[in-house]
Amino acid sequence: MVSERYCEYLIQQKPTPANMARVIVLVVLTLGCVIAGLTISQWICIPAVLFGVLLWFAIQKIRQEFEYLLLDHELSVDAIYGHSRRKKIMNCPLKKVVLFAPENSSEYGTYRHQNLVLHDFSTRNPEDTHYAMVCKNESGTIGFRLTPNAEMLELLDYELPRGILIKENIS
Repeated sequence: MVSERYCEYLIQQKPTPANMARVIVLVVLTLGCVIAGLTISQWICIPAVLFGVLLWFAIQKIRQEFEYLLLDHELSVDAIYGHSRRKKIMNCPLKKVVLFAPENSSEYGTYRHQNLVLHDFSTRNPEDTHYAMVCKNESGTIGFRLTPNAEMLELLDYELPRGILIKENIS
């Protein structure tokens, strides 16, 4: 039997300025070592290979996507690096969710001022509406920053107990 309460959503995360700076520095170092290796000494090409490998990993890191999957009363998030490698990074049963609210809501403000570990699985785009999900588990209270679509919010409204999901006021 196929469950009708299924939602899958894929987002592309905007790279951080630190990751972009890391890529630019590695490009400059790689090109500098290649040019120096061709003009000065061939031994300088060895660090160029090392910087090239580090550059490849840095580029994979900035091309990051997240897949939200809501199925059987569980919300899981998979990270997809460089459109090829997939890693499950979060799995939270909906019965352990304490709050699911817009990031700028007053309900989330009470958790924001606590020592809450916040994991960012959002688009990082300031024009998008980001939601904060607070989940209690064995190690304590953990926060997640997500960018769900309307279909996922509708399904969460159905799945979560009353008072846990706070929708943004749309005027």
